[in-house]
Amino acid sequence: KVRNLSFHVRAGEILGIGGVEGNGQTELLNLLIGMQDLSGGTIELYGTDITGMGTKRRRETGLAYISDDRMTTGLSLDSDLQENLICGCESKAPFSRWGILRKRAIDQYADEMMEKFDIRGLHPGKPVRSLSGGNMQKIVLAREINRNPKVLIAAQPTRGLDIGAINFVRQQLLEQKRAGTAVILVSADLEELMSLSDRLIILYEGGCVGEITEPDKVSEEEIGLLMGGIQRDRRKGGEAV
Repeated sequence: KVRNLSFHVRAGEILGIGGVEGNGQTELLNLLIGMQDLSGGTIELYGTDITGMGTKRRRETGLAYISDDRMTTGLSLDSDLQENLICGCESKAPFSRWGILRKRAIDQYADEMMEKFDIRGLHPGKPVRSLSGGNMQKIVLAREINRNPKVLIAAQPTRGLDIGAINFVRQQLLEQKRAGTAVILVSADLEELMSLSDRLIILYEGGCVGEITEPDKVSEEEIGLLMGGIQRDRRKGGEAV
């Protein structure tokens, strides 16, 4: 599903990846986060070859991931807020000491994240499945962003959210960009891609059919043509080639 694809993303930049769903986006993300193995090529993170690393090692190296399905791969719905927030860091200070979880430190961290990310509607000890989609997504954001990643992959980060939650998520992505994080944004929402991205690459049948360096100067029609596998050569007066 992914073929002959090569791209880069810079620190302090949002790289948007667009295309009609089913053209390799899911497979690309699985390759980046280590859920599938490459058949060829390499993946580098700030000069470090992470191709052979598992998901845990990649995360420890500086990769964060906002899953496109918060209900299955983004959260453990039957676990509480604290467990979801420290997932992946439960063996590190200040959350544990000598293999023993430190409840006070974990509870304090959870309180800080609830305030910082405006997480509402959760009662102590209750599973996160009782929350709205927006508050679930805020938990994912809190867990991934607060680890100060070098690269943040955001897959369909606003899908199924209300307008308030959408604006909050988008603002968090922009703040990550300003903080110097490299952000890879995969979204089926063309308006979202065009408004947030500094650059865009368009996937069609697993390959890149176009790179857009100034999304604010390109029309939705032109991007739509690329998504359909139709390229326009401006040297020929816009003739489709």
